[in-house]
Amino acid sequence: MSHNPNQSETIPLLDLKAQYAQVESEIQTALRRVCESGRFALGPEVEAFEAEFARYCEADRAVATNSGTRSEEHTSELQSH
Repeated sequence: MSHNPNQSETIPLLDLKAQYAQVESEIQTALRRVCESGRFALGPEVEAFEAEFARYCEADRAVATNSGTRSEEHTSELQSH
């Protein structure tokens, strides 16, 4: 089998639609909980995420931020203390 360098091949990196289909019910339930509570920042959902993510990372704690910039600022603040 010869390879034609002018022929492009598509390599699918991931199928987000298929992945979403597997967890759609869970996502919709969580989204409904957040929307009904009106707590889009902080609150029990964020606390639960931080705790679960910390466990996943085998860390003492995790802090959710609203952007990469804020995450960097927070890291700098912690390092300066």
